[in-house]
Amino acid sequence: MSNVQRQINYYVKHGEDLVGEIVLPKIDVSELRTIFGVPDDDPMCDAFPMDENQVNELKRFVDFEWDAENFEYFLHCYEVQ
Repeated sequence: MSNVQRQINYYVKHGEDLVGEIVLPKIDVSELRTIFGVPDDDPMCDAFPMDENQVNELKRFVDFEWDAENFEYFLHCYEVQ
């Protein structure tokens, strides 16, 4: 995947309703692998649930509010044209 967009999607807790999307700037995939603790050969193209530590790491790149009481957060990857 050469042209990808990564974003944080957040959903209502204990449900499947998408509440919002936060598009991330380009972040080197090796840095994302470190943040999410995945192997060096993982292309990071799946959905990854996020915990507070990962949120805090990603706040270096984009500012957003973390509300773990009401929402569940996932890192997603999409191919873009």
